[in-house]
Amino acid sequence: MDGNAGPQYTALDYSVDQAEGGGTGFGIGSSFKPINMVAWLQAGHKITHELDTYTVYPVNSIPCAQKTGA
Repeated sequence: MDGNAGPQYTALDYSVDQAEGGGTGFGIGSSFKPINMVAWLQAGHKITHELDTYTVYPVNSIPCAQKTGA
């Protein structure tokens, strides 16, 4: 990012934590079903445990990343 504000930039930096200007994470979404929660708890995890789901998204794989301007 070049430091300029504009419609092509997000207001949050998703690559850093909240203390450095990032967000607080994402909601669990529709993939979170009661059966998954039961399996999680039966595996010995607590309801307060976090699950790291690190995924790499190559910029070139996102169609809108190839567009410029508004």
